[in-house]
Amino acid sequence: MAPTCLTSKTLDGLTAFGAGYARYEGVDFEENFRVDIRIRTTQPYGVVFFASDALGFNTISLSVDDGQVEFVAMRNYAKTAVRTGQDASDGNFHEVSIVREGDKITLNMDGYTSSTMLRENVVYSTSHGFWVAGIPHNIPLLLDVVPQLLPFEGAIRSLAINGETVDLHGFSEADQVTLSGTSIRRSTKTYHTVE
Repeated sequence: MAPTCLTSKTLDGLTAFGAGYARYEGVDFEENFRVDIRIRTTQPYGVVFFASDALGFNTISLSVDDGQVEFVAMRNYAKTAVRTGQDASDGNFHEVSIVREGDKITLNMDGYTSSTMLRENVVYSTSHGFWVAGIPHNIPLLLDVVPQLLPFEGAIRSLAINGETVDLHGFSEADQVTLSGTSIRRSTKTYHTVE
């Protein structure tokens, strides 16, 4: 029998079940930013990430809406949205990026790109938190502002903001999400060749 080599693995993703969220502290967006993420779902609706100020008047979010990836920036109830038009709920992993340069937002999914212009060239504060896979149900003000944000069901991997990887296991609070995925970090376990 030929030897089988087991490689080092650790977890760096989340699996969400359509009812929870993970919250992260210290995730800041600048006037210009880039977000890269890999997602997989079979559901037509669900928030991938959401960030807001303390009152919920200034928000940004990436979600799957009617099967398509959509990025929304809201400032004092004025909504700017961009979507790629490609099916994101087919059960396959998709590479998604959002780039803001000045007042232009560009959304890319698997090489399909769409852009729009923001109504105002402002910084969207994330002082109230950065949520992945949903937002808590005990934040009624945010839910009144953005009622379309349903919890995400699927897998989220490789989240990076401005080239800095977000440790998806470094959440400050979480509900109904599990840790999963593969990481480039060194494993704390030792693996041996099986013969």
